[in-house]
Amino acid sequence: MRWFYTPTDHGGLAVRDQNARQQSLAMQVVATGLSIPGYATVTTVMGLENVLDQLEGWRVHWGRQRGRDPGLYWLRIFGRPGDRVWAWRFGGHHLSLNNLVVAGRLVSTTPCFIGADPATTELIGGTLRPLEGPEETARQLVRSLDTGQLQSALLHPSAVSDIVSGNRPRVEHGDTMMHMQDLWRGRFADPELDRLVDDIDRRAEAGSGYTENDHARVAITIPPQGHQRSRPEQRAAAPVAPPRHPLHRTGTRVPRRRLRHPLRL
Repeated sequence: MRWFYTPTDHGGLAVRDQNARQQSLAMQVVATGLSIPGYATVTTVMGLENVLDQLEGWRVHWGRQRGRDPGLYWLRIFGRPGDRVWAWRFGGHHLSLNNLVVAGRLVSTTPCFIGADPATTELIGGTLRPLEGPEETARQLVRSLDTGQLQSALLHPSAVSDIVSGNRPRVEHGDTMMHMQDLWRGRFADPELDRLVDDIDRRAEAGSGYTENDHARVAITIPPQGHQRSRPEQRAAAPVAPPRHPLHRTGTRVPRRRLRHPLRL
């Protein structure tokens, strides 16, 4: 029931605490739940921690010896592999993969979260954008809407500063954006880190320009807000291809131009 996308303790055995053989086996488990492109994307996101560390001047520590650590991705097993019901989870900063197996059959892969920070990285002779495909698919979907459809689909002209549904195990009518202080496994014992999280949240809110009324406009609603799927006869006349798996969540807002997490956690 508990999952995270922040660089907090995700629970389980961290990659950095495994020996080389265990690391190989852990990554083999992860690969079973992903396509080849999906696995390449996930491992790239893990490696970006090294890039982010440099971009931040090697300063962020989050209460540990190394704040941005590609070894801080945790594997947790629920039950025993081969039991009638068992599951595994793999997660760390900007990753949360969850797979539930019942009677030898994969029945759930949610929540599934893949982000990238930085979203764009310059390479020798090129550019790395791990989530370019889903980002462009989302844009194509929005551009496929006519004026009336876009008017009903658009909840707000500017993006909220974080994920509205956050890491809630369940969402309910009226839920508004979760603030950063609630997206960690417990509160920080270090007052400096507590102030840091408060400051990042405050600056993000100021940057978004959102008021309480703005947050209410993009709150979770049941039934959902937005443009409803067309009736069968309308779909036959003007089909709209659905997007591939979303990067961060479904139906809350159009992704930003840069898919680096807006708060740069």
